[in-house]
Amino acid sequence: MKFRKLYQDSCSRRNAFLNLTSWSLLCLWISLPLFGAKTENLSEPEAEKWTEWSTWSPCTVTRGYGVQDRQRTCATHVKTADYAIKRGRLSNHFGSKCPQKTQHQRRICSPDECHDTLKLQRFCQPTVSFPHGKIMGGVIPILGAILGFACDEGFKLTGPARVYRRKFPDGSVGWNAPFPECFPITDASVSCSFDEDLCDLHQVMYDNFDWTRHKGQTPTRNTGPKMDHTTYNLPGVVQGSGYYLYIETSNPRRAYQTARLMTPWLTASKTGFCLTFWYHMYGKSVGTLQAFLHKSEKNGELEETMLFKETGNHGDIWLQSVINIPLNNTEIRVVFEGVVGDDVFGDISLDDIIIERNLCIERSYGI
Repeated sequence: MKFRKLYQDSCSRRNAFLNLTSWSLLCLWISLPLFGAKTENLSEPEAEKWTEWSTWSPCTVTRGYGVQDRQRTCATHVKTADYAIKRGRLSNHFGSKCPQKTQHQRRICSPDECHDTLKLQRFCQPTVSFPHGKIMGGVIPILGAILGFACDEGFKLTGPARVYRRKFPDGSVGWNAPFPECFPITDASVSCSFDEDLCDLHQVMYDNFDWTRHKGQTPTRNTGPKMDHTTYNLPGVVQGSGYYLYIETSNPRRAYQTARLMTPWLTASKTGFCLTFWYHMYGKSVGTLQAFLHKSEKNGELEETMLFKETGNHGDIWLQSVINIPLNNTEIRVVFEGVVGDDVFGDISLDDIIIERNLCIERSYGI
């Protein structure tokens, strides 16, 4: 009886030891994956949920090949960390249940064809203003991009036919030359009193400021004319009721800044041309008035020759200049340039510009 009890006690202790050992092993087996797990980004089993695609953006060009964009966003995007135990490993899922928060799509669009003369060069129209002409070139102004230019019928291209994006020595990136401009070509003569508008004359884009069309006395005292030249001695017309052009030399103008005014291109004349204009240079700090002749070369370059130059105070009076231009078989135009003097008392004025298709009789200045 005593032996049987000892045996039972021994079995109980053995079973307790086995139970403890079994539970320990079991706990160790359960805990091992946690201590030995590798951290991974695992895909989420939930389906991705996206919003509808937005409408296509407007085409980036008005002529040639451009691009359009659209996008959509992930509706199941999660910003906080999401931890989960999967298959004995720790999943560390930062971010979203979608590959990215936003998706973008881009496609080529072509509202209109490129200009026929430049199709073979693969030029397309970017969103750049170019009055009276067309631009063919890359959509984005990146390094190496090329733009080509063509004018509408009745207009002449002045400047380079192509420009490209380059890197300058200082590290900046820009176009290798200023954009050209399209100017009208006329078979007629030029005659402008500025009483209605600028006629066919144009302000230059790449100077410092523009000529001002004005009537009556200029704002600054002791400089500029009191009235225009056209109505000064014209019978039956109220004096001073006409307009003229002048350069305003007050603030914000600075010394030696320039304003340029150009006539249209004139087709070739067999008998040459006669240029006449009236000018007014009154004030103690008047700068310089110059007139240049432009001829276009076959390579597209311009030849510029000075026709006229006057500097300083000439008194409160309108003066006339008459200049012979003995050229034939070539297109020409005339450019007037006003240069600011050292102070505010330097207004320079122009009026009654005429270019006739014959040589002058009165007097001439050699070219």
